[in-house]
Amino acid sequence: MQNTNRKNMKGIFTLLLAIIGLNLFAQESKIPQWFLDDISKMNGTWIADNSEFMSDQEPYTSYISEWNIGIDSKSLTGKIYGLSATNQKILFWEFRQYWDNELQKAIIMQFGNSNVIGKGEMYPKNEELMESIQTFSLNDGRTWVEKHESKILQDTLITTSFEQLSNKSWKKKRTYKWIKQKSLDLGQFSMSLAIDDLKKSKEFYENLGFEVIDGKLEQNWLIMQNNDIKIGLFKGMFPTNTITFNPTDARSFYQLLKSKGVTILFEQGMDKDKGACS
Repeated sequence: MQNTNRKNMKGIFTLLLAIIGLNLFAQESKIPQWFLDDISKMNGTWIADNSEFMSDQEPYTSYISEWNIGIDSKSLTGKIYGLSATNQKILFWEFRQYWDNELQKAIIMQFGNSNVIGKGEMYPKNEELMESIQTFSLNDGRTWVEKHESKILQDTLITTSFEQLSNKSWKKKRTYKWIKQKSLDLGQFSMSLAIDDLKKSKEFYENLGFEVIDGKLEQNWLIMQNNDIKIGLFKGMFPTNTITFNPTDARSFYQLLKSKGVTILFEQGMDKDKGACS
């Protein structure tokens, strides 16, 4: 009986040591705050004007990037789309940004058409600038290296890409200015209009008493307001006019619509208990 008790006590003691060891390790290996801050800042939808680089081979007026916080708020998933002058939306890249527990590094991966894969490390270059260096590969084994720098200033994201030359130096490629799309107040209706002439549309709504409260002509979008009514004017960003409603409890509203047999064309985040959803 005493031997059995000793064995039980020994097992409990070993288990306690293991738990204490895991707790100590977890305390020593926390995910750095800069990584968590970057995830929080990137979360949302961003739009960048591409008029400077448009061509027959690249007929996209703007690019749209959508980022969503992952499980336990410790990772980020994203997508980048191109929007053509004919309002066709094309998916280019899918991303995952996460903290690698083995390497103790922030990793960013992206997957594109023709099975192009990019993977590399990201880190803060200074207090404002994030940098990532990725190796890209193709099915036939070809590889190349690219660097990206990004800086977030309130609701503006500045990104610059570089290609690595044979002598390991960096050649600058492109710089984009991404504008974060602001969410609406709960319960608010809004209308987003896909228009061809932003300046004329602005003048038209100004004659109706609307005032610009956000956006710029050179950014190809404006938010205008007249009392409690808000409209968004977007050139080359959305394929059709869209009416948006933000209910107080979007998930309950979603379940109600499904129970009534309403066809849901798009949903995002409805399978989670909290966080952004649409």
